[in-house]
Amino acid sequence: MSIHMQTPIASDALHKKAQECGVEQAVKVNQRMLIDKMLARYSSDFVVCRELIQNADDAQATFFHFEITCVIPMIASEVQSFSDKSSPLNESLPLSNSGLNYHNSTITEIRLANNGTIFNQTDWERVASIAEGNTNVDSVGQFGVGFFSVFSLSEEPIITSGNEYMVFVWRDDNSLTTFRHQLPIEQQSKLTAVILKMRSQYILKTETNLDIDVTTMKNKDGEYNIKSVKKKRKENVTMKEIVPAIDLTQLKTYFTKVLSFTKYINEILIKINGCTIFQVSKTMKIVPSIRSTLPFKNTPSMSNMLIFNSFIQTEQTFSIANASSLTLNHVSVDAQVTIDEEFHYQIQRIMKKSLPSNVRIQLLFAPDNLIASQQSQSSSVFSDLNTRILNSLIPLKFQDENIIPSGLVFIGLGTHQTSGIGMHVHSHLIPTIERENVDLQDPYIAKWNKELLSSIGQIIRLIYDQEMIINADKTQLTVDNYDIILSSYSFQPSVPNNEIDIVVPVQNKPSDDYLTLVHSSKAFLANSNQIQTFLTLPLIPFQLTSNGLFITLAIRGLLDYADKSMVEKILMASVLSIPQFIALVNWLFSNDVADEVYAKRILSIVCFHNPSDSRGYLFRIIKYYDALKIPLLLSLPTNVLSRDISALLSIEQLERQLSLSPVKFKDLFDFYFHNHQLSMFQDPEISPQLLSFLSRYSGQFTETEWTTMKTVLYTVPCIPTTKGMKMSCESFVPSALVSPKLPVIVLNIPQANPDNNDEHLNENIENPVSIYFLKRIGCRMLSIDIFDNDQDVSMQSQSMEIFIQKLIKERKNMSETDFNELKQKKSLRGITLARTVETTRTYIPRDLHFPSVAIRLQWINLPIIDWLDINPDSLEYNFLKEIGVQEVPNLQKLIERIIEEHNDQQQKQTTNAEYKIPLALEFFAAKFQQYYCNLWKKNNMTKRRFLPACLPVKTMDQKTRSEVILSAPDEVFKIANPLCPSLLPQVIELFEKNFDISLLGIESKPNLSQAFDILIKEKKQLLTEQSAFRIFAYLNGLEGLNRMFIEKVSKLEFIPLQGISDSSPLMKPSQVFIHGSVASNRSIGNTIEVMDTSGLIDYVDFGTDANTFLVNIGVRNYPTPSILAEVLIDRQATYFESAKNDEFILNKKIRLYIECLKRLAVAAACSNELQSEPLNTRLKTSAWCLGFQDVDDENRCSKQILKIVKPNEIYLDDNSLYSMKFKPVLPPSDPQLSTLYERFGAKWLSSCVDENRKIIGTISCHQQFHCFY
Repeated sequence: MSIHMQTPIASDALHKKAQECGVEQAVKVNQRMLIDKMLARYSSDFVVCRELIQNADDAQATFFHFEITCVIPMIASEVQSFSDKSSPLNESLPLSNSGLNYHNSTITEIRLANNGTIFNQTDWERVASIAEGNTNVDSVGQFGVGFFSVFSLSEEPIITSGNEYMVFVWRDDNSLTTFRHQLPIEQQSKLTAVILKMRSQYILKTETNLDIDVTTMKNKDGEYNIKSVKKKRKENVTMKEIVPAIDLTQLKTYFTKVLSFTKYINEILIKINGCTIFQVSKTMKIVPSIRSTLPFKNTPSMSNMLIFNSFIQTEQTFSIANASSLTLNHVSVDAQVTIDEEFHYQIQRIMKKSLPSNVRIQLLFAPDNLIASQQSQSSSVFSDLNTRILNSLIPLKFQDENIIPSGLVFIGLGTHQTSGIGMHVHSHLIPTIERENVDLQDPYIAKWNKELLSSIGQIIRLIYDQEMIINADKTQLTVDNYDIILSSYSFQPSVPNNEIDIVVPVQNKPSDDYLTLVHSSKAFLANSNQIQTFLTLPLIPFQLTSNGLFITLAIRGLLDYADKSMVEKILMASVLSIPQFIALVNWLFSNDVADEVYAKRILSIVCFHNPSDSRGYLFRIIKYYDALKIPLLLSLPTNVLSRDISALLSIEQLERQLSLSPVKFKDLFDFYFHNHQLSMFQDPEISPQLLSFLSRYSGQFTETEWTTMKTVLYTVPCIPTTKGMKMSCESFVPSALVSPKLPVIVLNIPQANPDNNDEHLNENIENPVSIYFLKRIGCRMLSIDIFDNDQDVSMQSQSMEIFIQKLIKERKNMSETDFNELKQKKSLRGITLARTVETTRTYIPRDLHFPSVAIRLQWINLPIIDWLDINPDSLEYNFLKEIGVQEVPNLQKLIERIIEEHNDQQQKQTTNAEYKIPLALEFFAAKFQQYYCNLWKKNNMTKRRFLPACLPVKTMDQKTRSEVILSAPDEVFKIANPLCPSLLPQVIELFEKNFDISLLGIESKPNLSQAFDILIKEKKQLLTEQSAFRIFAYLNGLEGLNRMFIEKVSKLEFIPLQGISDSSPLMKPSQVFIHGSVASNRSIGNTIEVMDTSGLIDYVDFGTDANTFLVNIGVRNYPTPSILAEVLIDRQATYFESAKNDEFILNKKIRLYIECLKRLAVAAACSNELQSEPLNTRLKTSAWCLGFQDVDDENRCSKQILKIVKPNEIYLDDNSLYSMKFKPVLPPSDPQLSTLYERFGAKWLSSCVDENRKIIGTISCHQQFHCFY
């Protein structure tokens, strides 16, 4: 079964149809249910009072009375005794006036009266109608149902007004009716009252205390502090015990708040059984309005629905009779309503009445002095009840030193809706039906209410600006001042828009003690109280950030937070002071950040300023911190955090958080002794601190560092003295051994053992410097001149011993500089064995020798000390040796002495006399290892010729001893050889008796390369046909033959030819050959072997050993084709030149040359040996081709001449006519040679001749030829 959707009937049609044909039934209203279930069940506190007070204010009443009639219980006396007069909760009023006499009384009737306008006919009719509403546009009542809240207390209320009254009566328990009648004359008045006879039992409570309980807490001083907390009672009760009550204290408090914004009512009384127990009133005082500099008149609201016309600022004083009073600031602004007709219509449709043409916006807030007073009170529980009731009017709460905005929205009277600021606000807002909240549901009503809320924000902004302008003229306003000033301000929902810009108090720099005012667009909030201690930014002090004003501005984007990214951005362009840097470190590693990656990134960009050296430092280059207590005046390496900063941080912060290490003294040492820092030593103010610091850690110096320091301070005027800044070697430590005329050191020198480098300097002395330190850096301890008052004492031989003993006695007091001066000063008397006036004088100690040296060497002009019999084992001897007196002569001088003795001997002895070893050489040999070995190695003396040697023998027949010469160690050898000088055998014996002769660099024999270099250098003198046998044989026995050596010698000419009468020419290894066996010769060819090849192919024979050497370096038994080709190219010219005048010899040489060419022809045909480069190129471009050319002599007779030409200059004969005609150079008549020449560039003659034939003579025809015509 399918269901078909039918088209629905239009609602208008349905409506019309029902009216025409339907059954009519009226809607019935059960008035009892409507009133009991809805109208009499408002959830608000004191709703009956609120509605009736609001009606009274609308009726322009000036006072309102709340009169209670009650039955006092019989046990009232017991109730009274419940109060403890010693309790801090005791009332300030007497009991007869406080209401405590009526505690737990049963209320029978309540009468609420006011002196407002009495009812007219319309009023009587409207009050008897449900939901009729007040059509007066200025009245607060909107719905006409508020009055019916009285049914929550009374079953049949009565209204009296003027001369009449009205009684409400229930009919059939479901419908309500009224009876109106004239009052008795004696009851008639100008008052309006509502009489409520209680429908059920109500109890009057008079002993409560604003719902505040008291607990005591003992503080650290043993005193009791009282803290207020909300009372929370947990009681188990039964249904029979649940009895409604009216709390008198809460009622007083409510009535006090009611007066906040009443138009006309300025006094409210509470009476019990006709006795006035509470009276609160308010008075108003006009105060100077806002400054003219702040434009306000004719200012439109945000959506132009209102135009502000006036601004009135007053002081409202709230007073409780027989008690204290409270004054609040009150602002009232009148505004003209400028909405269009459509909006008016929509509001009238909803509310059944129009909006007023003018509305008033009012604010109530605490003055600064009141806030300060409340803030200074630790607790309000000690105040009397009336004072606490008045304080409840303040739209702020004071809790744990915090000020919390707690303003309320008043719609006529107070509601439970907070304003979100520290101000109570009131205006013509349209509420929900219960009048407890602003209606934001209906779009038109919501728009109106939002416009009013925005307008309230504008007005608060105006008041705020006024406050800021007033305070801008004041100086030295602190955070606490602004904390009070700003307590009342917040903008929350009533902020007009996000483009608003207000003036706020900020701290521009961490060092600022007072605040300044800037626009909020330029201000920032900090989320940590530490940020403002290091960040140079307009920051709202952290103490003020909890103020709702700034929280709201931040939420609405009108105020930025100085978050971590902002901090990073600012720090990138900032240079922090030391306190700022310390504060930054504390913040980075606090719980406010808790981000190590961020902390490391910030530290990599932060720059801080150190006032001690006026420089900015990037922290990322800092690697160390000062743990050595470096004086603040001293500069530090840029990677070291100075003590004035590191002292403010803990070791944990420095090492764990900042990842710094303690700076090492060695790094500081290197820094201070760098060239760029030496100026510190020359500064009279810095130098004492720097020297003291170095002295303190001198125990850590290495010898290298002592040397470095001494070297630097020897050249820099760094020591403060009585003569100004002096170098260390010029400065004297004060003592009895120092003349005051000298530059005496003026540093603080503790008296301690000068030889103790671990001394503990007196910490009470400023910048102490130890004597030990001063001595080590070269400062003087005494003057040598003090021991030599008589300038001739040291010059007298007999006094030398006394002088030396005085110096020995003061040795321990001498600094190194003193001792060095003694070494450098001419202070010792010297002589020579041959005494002369010139040599008897004072010497520098190092220029003198002990007498035993000169005596042993028989060196009569060697300077010696004037103490011939000094004991070598004495203290004086050792002291003299320490200051430089020589036990042996200087090495250079000793060698010169050896040369001198040798030359003297050579001049005196005959040719055959035996050579005598010089005494100086014997001394050298005896003392070499002890005194000269290191000097020998250091000074490289191997080239100095001082060793006696014999020359090499040139010939085998030379039997006589060679002349003794002096040779250098690097050119002489132990074993005799034909190339180099050799040490005399007695010299070798002398050296080997004392030390290994190799220490002098002398070898037994040279290596092959050394020997050959000597040979080449001296080949003209050494190499002859006779000496070659011995020299080549000697070279054959040396080590060092290798490819590099063979390559080297292959290019040199050093092999003499044999059998030449004149001086033998020297040849390269490739230019000579060694005769081999018969078999070898046959391999060359039978023709060549019987020929004389000298001049072209030269053979040598120097004996077996010599020939072996030559073979090893590349000399062959016979020439290979390639070598033969090279020989022909290189030697053909000289080979034929020597035979040009001897035809017989020339022919022999021609035959040999042709045989050699044939051998090349065979090689060229059988192998590629001749094709290798560069030989192939040489064969093509060099002259080596033998040929003949026909020429005519002077008698015109033809003859053949020999020519050696390049391959392209010889022509191969293939046309006899051409050869006869042109007579070119032709090869011998041998096909092998023609083939050889052609291979390397020779051409056939016919290919080189261009032939042009022409007819010579006259043309004649044969007879037979004519017959054809």
